Amino acid sequence: MSVQRYHVIGQEHCTFYIYSATNEWFLFSGIPTTMKSLPSKFVLDEQTGFFTTTFETTIPERYFVYCHIALDLRGFDVETVQLQAEKIFFQQLYTKQQEQQLAISEIMIALNSDLKIKPLLQKIMEYSLEAIPSIDRGFVMLFDEKENRLFTVAKKGTTDSIFNYSPSSGEGIAGYTFQTGESGIYDINAAQKIMWNISHQNALALEHALSDNASKNLITMAVPIFSDTRKFGIMIVHQYSNKMPFQFRDLQLLKSFASQAAVALKNAEAYEQIEQLNRDYEHNNTIHQLFLDLTLHNANESLILEQTIALLQRDIHYVNLLNRDTFPSDYTVNQLKSITEPSIHLLPQKTYVYPVKNEHQIFGFLLFETEHPIEADDKRILENASISLALMAIQFQVKSQTSFKERFELFQHILAGQAPLLDPRYEDLHLTIYVPTFCIVIKISNFTNWHVVQFIEHLTHYYPSHPFIFTQADQVVWVIQANEAFREKLLQQLPTHLEGWVQFHQQPIMIGVGTIQENLLKISTSFNESEHAIRHHQKTGIGISIVRYEEIGINRLFGNHASEDIQNFITQVLEPLIKKKDSVLLDTLICYVEHNRSILKTSEALHIHQNTLYHRLQRIEQLTKRSLNEPDQLLELTLALHLFRTYAQ
Repeated sequence: MSVQRYHVIGQEHCTFYIYSATNEWFLFSGIPTTMKSLPSKFVLDEQTGFFTTTFETTIPERYFVYCHIALDLRGFDVETVQLQAEKIFFQQLYTKQQEQQLAISEIMIALNSDLKIKPLLQKIMEYSLEAIPSIDRGFVMLFDEKENRLFTVAKKGTTDSIFNYSPSSGEGIAGYTFQTGESGIYDINAAQKIMWNISHQNALALEHALSDNASKNLITMAVPIFSDTRKFGIMIVHQYSNKMPFQFRDLQLLKSFASQAAVALKNAEAYEQIEQLNRDYEHNNTIHQLFLDLTLHNANESLILEQTIALLQRDIHYVNLLNRDTFPSDYTVNQLKSITEPSIHLLPQKTYVYPVKNEHQIFGFLLFETEHPIEADDKRILENASISLALMAIQFQVKSQTSFKERFELFQHILAGQAPLLDPRYEDLHLTIYVPTFCIVIKISNFTNWHVVQFIEHLTHYYPSHPFIFTQADQVVWVIQANEAFREKLLQQLPTHLEGWVQFHQQPIMIGVGTIQENLLKISTSFNESEHAIRHHQKTGIGISIVRYEEIGINRLFGNHASEDIQNFITQVLEPLIKKKDSVLLDTLICYVEHNRSILKTSEALHIHQNTLYHRLQRIEQLTKRSLNEPDQLLELTLALHLFRTYAQ
């Protein structure tokens, strides 16, 4: 046989078979063959001259390639023929790789040009089909933690029924890939084994999604989408046409796309978070500006509440601690007083309570009924409404304090006898010069400006025609123009009207009431009387103590005496009894005076023998150097005891 050294072999003469990743023989174009083992390296059919050869390559990965050349090659050098066959195979492979690299470049551009999650995943799915020509269709699924299921977000080559396919973790190939985190290439038999646990509903959805080519499906390739320890979802692709079968390189490439998808998802999530932050900022700024405009334009409480109700789309109730009319009727404000932070409370029903406050003072509460947690947007609206209402309360407080100062200056002129007979402030305060007038002084413990403003507004609610109320140090001074009948009615009603305020704030109130004077210019007398009366109140703890000046009896004689003089008198007379370690003698003297110096009644009250009482009384006379039988000296002892019990305790 003559041997020729060279012959041109074209692609049209060659048919290539490769050993695929599923351990089967396929035509390079994708059709499976029935070959069971690796053919011999060189075979020449002497009748037809057709040549077959088998070779192995490791570029770009390990392939076993079987080549059939339909050309009469009798008399040609077999090694040269094989080299030409390998060259043609690698030319075809290189062409596919070039197409693949172009598609990969387009994917990289797409990843850098879009940060929206679903459009981005759709592009990755489409470019994956271009980058791996063996893929005919595929879809991307993301995992929903709340639903504990995978849901399709991008697809190519399937019907829309794929969006109804929602396997749980571990269910079917999709669920298995997500659960295990393992990538794989599955032929028909392997796929059927994994799909055993798919639900009937998901099976129907998948069948309808793949109905066009389901009978031709040859190979499935699935990879997880994950980053670090977080799993996002999976990518699944199918091959059902006559293409080069999936190789391990295709699997690696698909895994790299999945990695890019994971990075894209993280970037898209970060972008979405930034976008959400921007939207939140714009939304918050809009809400803030809206309430700021209301505040700057001195909108009243009703307008602020109307805007809040419109934004929240729900009924809102505002409990304004300055206004008793706003207190809800179905429960008392006492239930609110301990609430300092926004939260849901069981009042009569589940009620969301948002305090209106600054750092140290609570001005009121925004309330509405709800069964569910409050959304962030709703909290922002309530926060801005609360700030506007708090600013309005602070402005009212500042305005009130300014008004109190002006009233106090006028009152000081009246007390000093320097009040003008004509002054526009009289009319503003509903005061007339020549009308019977009396004064009430009210002392509030734990004094703060806000407490006093609340207290005055509380009183004004019940007595709107008697507004001349102002603060002086830790006291509230109230000037009232009325007759004796109104004075008595007022003093009877005050405990009832102040009861709610005392219960809410848990603060005692001491009230001193002066007598009625014939006109406003003589108010200084009533004012001094009310101050003197308030010094003689009885300590009652949390509650209301009202003392009329005419009720303090003999104490009126000491109204103009300095407390230092009174204390010196008490010390001079009773010091020998007061400084003793025990109070037996002092208590005996008090009891003796209270029982009108009756030996019998005093001894019975003290549970002692009469002789013991006589002995104690003698001892008292010795220590005080005063006789209990001398009227002047007895009066001195009795008066000292009264003052001691009134001023020293």
